[in-house]
Amino acid sequence: MTDLLGSGIPVYVLHHPTCTDRSEIVADLVAKTGAVIIEPIWIPEDTRRGCRESHMLVARRAKEMHPDKPYIVFEDDCVIIKPDLLRLIQKHSGVDLLYFGLSGWSVHDKPVRLSHSWGTHAMYITPKARDVFLDAVPGELLREYESIHHPVDQIWCIVAHEKNLAVWRPSKNNEEKWVQQKVGLVSRIDFKKRHPYILRIPYPTYDSDSDT
Repeated sequence: MTDLLGSGIPVYVLHHPTCTDRSEIVADLVAKTGAVIIEPIWIPEDTRRGCRESHMLVARRAKEMHPDKPYIVFEDDCVIIKPDLLRLIQKHSGVDLLYFGLSGWSVHDKPVRLSHSWGTHAMYITPKARDVFLDAVPGELLREYESIHHPVDQIWCIVAHEKNLAVWRPSKNNEEKWVQQKVGLVSRIDFKKRHPYILRIPYPTYDSDSDT
């Protein structure tokens, strides 16, 4: 179990019933957090778009059902390794967006050099962050960054940077994390096997991995 049970925070997990290699992981997430399963949008010819649309689907569902509440979204390859997720949220109560773990860092260069964390497999999202995300996808902001077709991880980082969202992430070396993606599963985006956390350097220092 986790301390999310009974917290009142809506929790969702994106999972397609055909992905049977993830069924046990999803069952564990549901048992530990009370998560509601949402079937993602699958677009075979554009899997990145499908991932973006799926996260937008969760955001719209959260806004419709609980417009004034933050929510948590998990992807179905996410394994909880620390049960005190609510305690972490309460510790960083001033943030708009919180990542429970990272799978890597990379750099995007247009129009500015901006570091991207990869961590949409487990996020805490406030109504403020939810609404700016929904407004930005699609929109002029992403076209300016030439990122309209980029992964949802990068889009979240652009939105957070441009809209001055307060973000908390584990440190860039990801030593302290509350979840991790299951290594060895085949990605539904690039169809490659999931590898351990990757830190890609160099990266700029202005986008926060601090407490605020």
